[in-house]
Amino acid sequence: MLYSMRLILECNTQLFLNVLNGVTDEIALKRVNQKSNSILFLAAHLLDARYFLANYTGNSIECPFKELFRKVNSAKDALLLPDLSKIIAEWNNISPLLINHLEHLPNEVLQKTSEMSFPINDKTIMGGIAFLVQHESYHIGQIAFLRKLHGLPAMSYGEK
Repeated sequence: MLYSMRLILECNTQLFLNVLNGVTDEIALKRVNQKSNSILFLAAHLLDARYFLANYTGNSIECPFKELFRKVNSAKDALLLPDLSKIIAEWNNISPLLINHLEHLPNEVLQKTSEMSFPINDKTIMGGIAFLVQHESYHIGQIAFLRKLHGLPAMSYGEK
């Protein structure tokens, strides 16, 4: 894996924790309107996406909330989700495993054509990884915006 990609994954790992710092379960379930996602829904989606990235790149590790996540199709179903503390705990579990797994992928694997299509010009496994890591950044930014709308201070970039 490219060193720069590892840095972004490590940064997102910390930013996920930072953006959820101070978010209560009550706030996490709130939606600013009927068209928006809740913080809890986005946090669960990010956790699910980390497991997806691991599986996409050949690691068969399974999310303990996999069956539950399948039942949640929209923010309206957020009450079915585990509470934020469980999502954060599982994020802390998968993150080092994922980074270590990606770090050891051989270049031959990274340069293979992806069997999945992502909206990116690079159609290799590495291109898919790049898209999925950017996808994380996008949703972390959404949570940062939502926390401000709920009256919380801006997300910190420092370690919490």
